[in-house]
Amino acid sequence: MTTAVPRTRRGPRASLWTLRTLAGLGALGVLVQPVLAGGYLADEFDYLRLHEATAHALTLIVLLQVLAAAVYWLAGRGQVLPLPLSVLQWLLIGF
Repeated sequence: MTTAVPRTRRGPRASLWTLRTLAGLGALGVLVQPVLAGGYLADEFDYLRLHEATAHALTLIVLLQVLAAAVYWLAGRGQVLPLPLSVLQWLLIGF
């Protein structure tokens, strides 16, 4: 006779994946910015609008990352370290 053991939730899942996704998008945005700036400096003036739009999107993504880190820490019972690092990243990109 076998007994079924109920599955227990062992930690934050949705908040952690949200935080990971936003951090990945933020890293991608940071990597794209120099390429777009270089395109503008190479006399391709359309890259300037893309550079600006990416900067605005990056600011929003990192702000959402700060909120996701706070939810991960408070509601998801995760570690506190992503929150100050996300705030630092937000300050460094020029909120």
